[in-house]
Amino acid sequence: MPTVAITVDCEAANENRCFTPEIVKIAEEFMVPVTWLIYVSEKVPTANADLYYREYLHRIPSWHEIGMHVHFENQNGYVEDERARGSIIRMAKDVLKSHLIKPTSFRAGCFSLLPSDVKYLEDVGILVKDVFLAQRVGGNVIKAADQPPAIVLVEPPRHVVTAGESAF
Repeated sequence: MPTVAITVDCEAANENRCFTPEIVKIAEEFMVPVTWLIYVSEKVPTANADLYYREYLHRIPSWHEIGMHVHFENQNGYVEDERARGSIIRMAKDVLKSHLIKPTSFRAGCFSLLPSDVKYLEDVGILVKDVFLAQRVGGNVIKAADQPPAIVLVEPPRHVVTAGESAF
């Protein structure tokens, strides 16, 4: 039997629609682990964390994983400054922590992760497993040896929830 895992971007506060109950039902029926990545940016720091904490997290099984989906943007647009990006990563972790969520995985929105972001991810507890070189070509990301590292794959330490312990 093939191994299946699903990643879900939790951006319902921005999109005015959410399929979380349906995804949870399907994942439970077929025993598929899901990584729920809660969208956070400086532009809308708590909107999605508030919504998912209030409406959906209690429905998500404890054997699923919760992470951060960070867009490096603010009111002025895309953020390139290394320290500002580190600040956004820390802010995202703090936003989720304030909602009793311990993020164990990460994904940068729009493939915008830079090599300088890795140290900030490690500072907030995201274990960086592998780096590969990538390039964006016509909307697709392809592997290219002559480009600087652009994408970091992370393998989070899975937290095993024991009896009497909350996953959040």
